[in-house]
Amino acid sequence: MKADTIQLIPVGQPVGPLKWQMSMNGAPPQGQGNYPVVDVPVNVTDDITFTIRHPGSIKFAATDAFCAQEGTSKPKVCDTTVFTSSFDQQGNLVVHNANSKEATYTYVINFTEGTPQLDPIIKNGGTTIPPGGGLASYSTAITVLAIVALVALVALVARRMRNRSA
Repeated sequence: MKADTIQLIPVGQPVGPLKWQMSMNGAPPQGQGNYPVVDVPVNVTDDITFTIRHPGSIKFAATDAFCAQEGTSKPKVCDTTVFTSSFDQQGNLVVHNANSKEATYTYVINFTEGTPQLDPIIKNGGTTIPPGGGLASYSTAITVLAIVALVALVALVARRMRNRSA
């Protein structure tokens, strides 16, 4: 099970409508065209919690707050077999990604009247190692550490042998 947290940051414009920035798992905010991609490893489920930073009057839509469809176009039909959503006690949008099919999904987040929607990407099956952890990444780190220790030991033995022969 994986968990991602995404902060949605409304950015006022001197002229024109509100724009969105997104910060995923504490990373720096990114704007439209550079929204972070939620990358979910093969056969790993993911709970994604969306929070509006300094929401003011902005609220998630009461119905259809989240809608995802396979492909890179904005969804026209919501895939409710892979994605389900609800609200937590604080009013954050929580999306459960069952990751039952390897695919790229585009999703939209809908808000109350007058607030533009968001349309980022989710990649199900993008990697086989969970980002930032997992048993395989620890095995790789241990292997690298063992190789470094072995090289240091060989260098130490060679140095001692040179000192003895001198």
